[in-house]
Amino acid sequence: MLHKVSDGIQERSYGIHVAGMAGVPPHVLDCAREFAARLPAAPAEAAAAAPRADRLRDRLRAAELDALSPRQALELLYELRDLDREG
Repeated sequence: MLHKVSDGIQERSYGIHVAGMAGVPPHVLDCAREFAARLPAAPAEAAAAAPRADRLRDRLRAAELDALSPRQALELLYELRDLDREG
């Protein structure tokens, strides 16, 4: 197999290079390179954040938002904040 598509974060991508070959304007490629430079340096760093995001998402989805009182909604916000801080 010449190429493989896989889920998750990749160590390197040729997307910007391929975009240039496809005729994407140079200023757009420059913006993409600048954006890519700000991404986490190692895929492991970005992958480490995924479980935290999953916990936050799961907790938020489990909440019955329409049934919460204003006080309960505030408590949920604090809980989500604490989950985020736990990392």
